[in-house]
Amino acid sequence: MSDHVTVIPVFNEAATIGGLVERAALHGPVIVVDDGSWDGSDEAAAAAGAVVLRTGGRSGKGAALRLGFAGALARAAERVVTLDGDGQHDPDDIPRLLAASEPEPDALVIGGRLNNGGGLMEPARLHALRVAGFFINWLTGQHVADTQSGFRVYPRELLERVSPRGGGFVFETEVLVSAAAAGYAIREVPISSLRPASRPSRFRPFRDGVAVTGYLVVQGLCRWAATPVWWPAPSFAPSRRRGGGRATRSSRGSPRRTATIQAPSPRRSASSRSTESPRRGGAGGAIRERA
Repeated sequence: MSDHVTVIPVFNEAATIGGLVERAALHGPVIVVDDGSWDGSDEAAAAAGAVVLRTGGRSGKGAALRLGFAGALARAAERVVTLDGDGQHDPDDIPRLLAASEPEPDALVIGGRLNNGGGLMEPARLHALRVAGFFINWLTGQHVADTQSGFRVYPRELLERVSPRGGGFVFETEVLVSAAAAGYAIREVPISSLRPASRPSRFRPFRDGVAVTGYLVVQGLCRWAATPVWWPAPSFAPSRRRGGGRATRSSRGSPRRTATIQAPSPRRSASSRSTESPRRGGAGGAIRERA
């Protein structure tokens, strides 16, 4: 029996979901999460042999993945494979990702689409991906080229421990940051060259890029605020001779002076001043020593 379940979130993917389910089912059980489709995606997925869950309306990719994760864990899955429903991911790469997770069962494995330089990706989307990737790598301390890939293998322990709250495309970014913060390794495996999807990507460089950037800015500020800043304390060496410096002898025998910094004398407290000899001053008149 397979220890993994494949989860595919869909929204109006009737043209591709049937074939994806049939090919993914060759490697294990499949759950399709229908996020409010009206084109019959759910019927096509069920006819191909998938278990179909429904969000009950357009809720976004993050909500669909959360529902799919819950369904997979309820079916005792030790690993959850996710891939997109638009046809850009090849289900035949599932064994490759599963094999990469074998040596490190607790690692989050990502199928990287940029092994060809991202030449088939829209330029604006590729630019947004690289900008987001730079900051994600800085936050996580791990190097991942394709941080926005939806082709992944999630270990059960990670899904039980980390609970991202973001929606849309922020969800998968938050998973990376949260996984690294919790001490999980992130591994990237090259997958088949990106094929043009059956429709234009729903990732909008401005709208979704701003949402991802906003999340990363908040995380960066939190990290910056939590990082202690250490200032070296000044070191004052008391002078042994009045006039500054003390004589030392060079290797040739001639004396030389080394500079020292006179430490400032400590400020005297009120109690210490009360024991000094009487003096006059101010409106208070003479200050006398008390018994």
